[in-house]
Amino acid sequence: MNCKLFSRLLISLLIAVTAVGCHSSRNAAKAPAQEQAVWQRVKVPVNLRIGSPVNASVSATATMVRDTSINISARFLGMEVFVLQASADTVLVVDKMHRQYISESLRGILANMPFGVADVQDLITGVPVQLPLSLLPNGYSCDIMQTDSLLQSVTVNRSGADPVKITYGKAVATPYGSKAASTAVEATIKDKKYSLDITWNWGKARWNNDVETRPVNLSGGYKKIDVAKASEVLKM
Repeated sequence: MNCKLFSRLLISLLIAVTAVGCHSSRNAAKAPAQEQAVWQRVKVPVNLRIGSPVNASVSATATMVRDTSINISARFLGMEVFVLQASADTVLVVDKMHRQYISESLRGILANMPFGVADVQDLITGVPVQLPLSLLPNGYSCDIMQTDSLLQSVTVNRSGADPVKITYGKAVATPYGSKAASTAVEATIKDKKYSLDITWNWGKARWNNDVETRPVNLSGGYKKIDVAKASEVLKM
């Protein structure tokens, strides 16, 4: 398993979803089926699978604090191999096998864009949204297919570039509304196709007071890697 490749594709996922979420309204109406108690914390087992440019998969755990953070901790052969944490202004990727990390500010990338972490959390878990398409910048268009209970697909069309497409699996009932059984992202970066699938195990999810969060520990000689040298992904 190539941990750096997983890290880069996870950053790609966050940026690809951001490309959609950044133009959503913080007050965007949700479908009636989603109008119920909102979770504050959730911890759910996931499986991450790269389908292109290589085939590989890894078990992970996604921990989210509502409108605050998204944390993905991946394990391989019982060992934690990397951690990705996204907050309102930073993406942090820690490669534990090689004791190195990438920390990238999102302030410049997402400046003046009316979206929040809660919007990204909804988009990656398939919660229906209503995007004010009038706010899309020149060269962008967005096609959304959804039912009252679940997103089916989101396609972001960009002038001069291939579209980014997010598709969702079937709806799974949870105590906090329907969530997608899976989320798949397809994108082309520098003429190379990438795909990443997330399978959510909502049946084993824990919610709110049953969820403990922990900070990412970088003590013990971790080396910071310049993201411009490690990957070209964020330049998109």
